[in-house]
Amino acid sequence: MPGPVFLGGGDVALRTVEEEDIGFLQRGFTDRRIGPYVARYRPISRSQQRTEYEEQFVGSDDSIDLLVCANEEPVGYAHLFAIDHRRGTSELGYWIVPDEQGKGYGTAAVRLITDYGFEEVNLHKLTARVHESNKVSQRLLERVGFVEEGVQREQRFLDGEYQDSHLYGLLAQEWRDR
Repeated sequence: MPGPVFLGGGDVALRTVEEEDIGFLQRGFTDRRIGPYVARYRPISRSQQRTEYEEQFVGSDDSIDLLVCANEEPVGYAHLFAIDHRRGTSELGYWIVPDEQGKGYGTAAVRLITDYGFEEVNLHKLTARVHESNKVSQRLLERVGFVEEGVQREQRFLDGEYQDSHLYGLLAQEWRDR
């Protein structure tokens, strides 16, 4: 069972990542339909996931890592990472398990964590990176208010070819004005 609700809204709750969630995260990051899109190009063992849990989720203050849950069950992961409090910036990352995609969980999670980043963490800007082939994620970011700011040509190797990485950004004032 995931940790306590940290952020909630509608059908989705963002909960703290607990040690019991290591298996869920390992399966997600190792899934070839998710991993390569979040810069995970090789399988990760439970031991490696546990080490990452201890380093990132327990001892880090430059990221906010949360499980995306629907009906009390984890369906994905969302985080703000590389938080720079001095500059007021952070990068957004997220994924939803393939069987639960298309149900609005990703959009709801991104809205919740974006609002938290701007309103509670006092960030000035959020960024996100998306593979060229991940049109669904590009549309999600645009629907929430992110603007494409640039393209890194042939930045990532995925499915046997180099793909562009699209860079998105959203300013706090744009979020508040929407």
